[in-house]
Amino acid sequence: MARPDLLRTWASDSLGVFDPDYEWHGLAREWQTPGVGEKAIAEWMGGSADDRVERMVAVGLSRPVAARLADSQGPQMGRAILAFYRSAA
Repeated sequence: MARPDLLRTWASDSLGVFDPDYEWHGLAREWQTPGVGEKAIAEWMGGSADDRVERMVAVGLSRPVAARLADSQGPQMGRAILAFYRSAA
């Protein structure tokens, strides 16, 4: 880390990722795979905001929360997800 002074505290709910034998969950493995990740993100981030809301409600999110999230989803978020998961693999 070039600037450790910028980090005062840190908490993580996934310390296991630092274990050399850690195995990523299935969706992460998809996102880490070129071509497959792009397709998965396009399907997840695609469609209208209403389509995205319905997909999230179907997996258990409340409609108000899903609506707020759907407004933020798009190509930029998709690129960020792929870059993050691929840089961590």
